[in-house]
Amino acid sequence: MDNQSKETIIKNLQQFINFTQRSNSWFIEKTNISKEDFENLLNGEGDILNNIEKILQLYGIENKFYFHQKDFKLPERPRNRLITDLPSIHREEVKNEETDFKLTMEMLDDFVNIFELLKANQVNKVNYK
Repeated sequence: MDNQSKETIIKNLQQFINFTQRSNSWFIEKTNISKEDFENLLNGEGDILNNIEKILQLYGIENKFYFHQKDFKLPERPRNRLITDLPSIHREEVKNEETDFKLTMEMLDDFVNIFELLKANQVNKVNYK
């Protein structure tokens, strides 16, 4: 891979990561890319194509050259999507019912945490008035 292609891929990947508003640690956890490999990826080093593929799989992006595009366009914000489309963001293989249940509970826990944060934020706004 030539340097210009590598620069394009890394620039597009960094835009995508910023767009998702997810932390690097979130990507590391969800893709099973080591911290060192993820840092190398962001610096245009290491096994770029393999690590990019893991990010594409995470988001259900089938185009292997998604980050290679010179006229890269970010996708629509998730809030503009239907709720039924959101599971593709958390695409994971489910090997059995127990794993499926565990993943469902983790997702539910995330929603509960979001509601708790929103509620706490609303309480703070009320107290300041």
